Amino acid sequence: MGKGLFGWTSMLDLCIVQTEVSYPYDGPLLRLSPVSDHQIEFRYIDTHDKAQQWHRTVDAEQALPRLIKFLDQLRWFPADVLASVGSDTRP
Repeated sequence: MGKGLFGWTSMLDLCIVQTEVSYPYDGPLLRLSPVSDHQIEFRYIDTHDKAQQWHRTVDAEQALPRLIKFLDQLRWFPADVLASVGSDTRP
């Protein structure tokens, strides 16, 4: 899954987009931010109206499954690719 995702950090946040960008970038992105030592907020920023942005806060151990579900919901990758990655996250 390394191909097809592009990211950068901003202070404590990890920003992820589907295509390579040039800076400054003002387009849609997925931002992962630590809320506490044990929780991470996922926020899809596709509008400047914060109330309309998709967001979820999950426990840190659920971050990878939540990321895979997000990628599936937006169809950033084919379902079979995500299924193979998701199976690698199970103990």
